[in-house]
Amino acid sequence: MRNLLARLKQIKITKFKFNSLTVFYLVAGVGFLATIFIFIFAPTNQKVELSGANNPADQAKILAIGSSQSSSSDDSSATASSTEGQLENKEVLKTVKGKIQGTYLSSEQPVSDLSYLNEKGISFIYFRASVGASQVDSMYKVSTEAAKKAGIPFGAVLQYDNYVNSYSNFAEFKVAVGDTLGVLPIAVDAQSVSDDVTAQSVASLVQNLMYQYPDSKVIVRTDAQGISRIKPAINNDNVRYWLVANDIENRSSENEFIQYSMSVKIGSGIKTYQLPMSIYNGTTSDFKSITKEAKND
Repeated sequence: MRNLLARLKQIKITKFKFNSLTVFYLVAGVGFLATIFIFIFAPTNQKVELSGANNPADQAKILAIGSSQSSSSDDSSATASSTEGQLENKEVLKTVKGKIQGTYLSSEQPVSDLSYLNEKGISFIYFRASVGASQVDSMYKVSTEAAKKAGIPFGAVLQYDNYVNSYSNFAEFKVAVGDTLGVLPIAVDAQSVSDDVTAQSVASLVQNLMYQYPDSKVIVRTDAQGISRIKPAINNDNVRYWLVANDIENRSSENEFIQYSMSVKIGSGIKTYQLPMSIYNGTTSDFKSITKEAKND
């Protein structure tokens, strides 16, 4: 009897182990089949990344800002000299046709393919060299070398910081440009001139630049209010201005450049750029007279 009970227990345990293993394999099999089904039939979302530079070296040095916006029409006419329809104020666009046009770039808005901009009508480029007393623009040297290779006249911009004194602004600019000053007049970007103290500080900065770089002209980039404050403080008729406006109505000879828009569409496809655009307020002959021949070395 004891032998029979022992035999029955052995059979029951064996059956239990067999049933548990079967269930395990069944669950695993169903899970595997479900995974295969999901992998084959379930929809997937693919992310496509577009790069604005094909050359890895360029990608490492220059951040392309080509927009990936698609276009259903031919945008080949969207050039600096023919940009009708790209701004809300189309009348402004009509008035700038045929003018010598250029843009202002920095590490916050870099462009890798300067030859392409040149093809689209960009005749000059200003690059930010420094900001106040604390920042040398990381893209300045790379950008100026690219401009030389593209044969585009360029200039250096000192972005003025009214929280530090004029000499500190000046000293940082000297470090930033080194021996690569550019072929256009030095530009002091002074957008916030709200009082006479600031205007006097900008005037002192301009004087330091004129003394340090006697072979280069100096212009001040600011709005109409800024000019009205800075001009009496500088008291020098040889200093010209880069008027920041939304049009080119003020064609006074003191305004060497006029920024007529903060954003104009240049190019098409992945090489679409939204750039601040300015004109040179003079003739082609005048423009050549304020530039030196760009060298490729």
